[in-house]
Amino acid sequence: MDNYVEINKNTYNQVAKDLMNRHKKSGVNEPRAEDYYNKIFKYTERKDNIKHLELGPGDGNILKFFASKDIDTYAIENSEEMVKLCKKASPKTKIIEKNILEVNLDEDTFDTAFAGSFIHLFPTKDANIVMNKVYNWLKKDGVFFAYTTLSDIDEEGFFSKTKSIYPNENVRFRHNYTEDSLKKLFTDNGFEVVDYYQIPEPENNKIWQFIIGKK
Repeated sequence: MDNYVEINKNTYNQVAKDLMNRHKKSGVNEPRAEDYYNKIFKYTERKDNIKHLELGPGDGNILKFFASKDIDTYAIENSEEMVKLCKKASPKTKIIEKNILEVNLDEDTFDTAFAGSFIHLFPTKDANIVMNKVYNWLKKDGVFFAYTTLSDIDEEGFFSKTKSIYPNENVRFRHNYTEDSLKKLFTDNGFEVVDYYQIPEPENNKIWQFIIGKK
């Protein structure tokens, strides 16, 4: 499992364009960038001079929306192909092209943070390291919004990505979270869970779970 980061990186390099096409064909229930923005700012009183961090921004679609609101946007992305897409979509965003486990930033830097389909890419030990980093990078009362799919059992290992979305055999490491295990990941790392909800994606037989933690 020691090489899971490199395996995941290679997989996302391969599926970058498929991911972009997926976002262009969003499901009937799939939230839009504006929905994420509104949820985050429901839980923070800060409105001006915002510094926002996105982890694993993919094609940069969500960052693009945040940047359009005069927010100072930053991102951490390990896939070269995803970085290319992100730079094209959100040229104002400052992107750190590196494995987040190797990234060190100043504490109390960001007002808000977002991670879509990201935290499940790490085994439990490393996921806790990521969460601790985000907690320290956020200012007091900072808000962290994340989402992943809902699982009936908590498990981790190497799985293929959904074939109806990604036609090739793309294997990557993944942690499947239950509602309880996802909430525990947040609370174990100091966050207060201020919101949690689920949205079904019937087209691909998935249920997504969304969580917002506050420092």
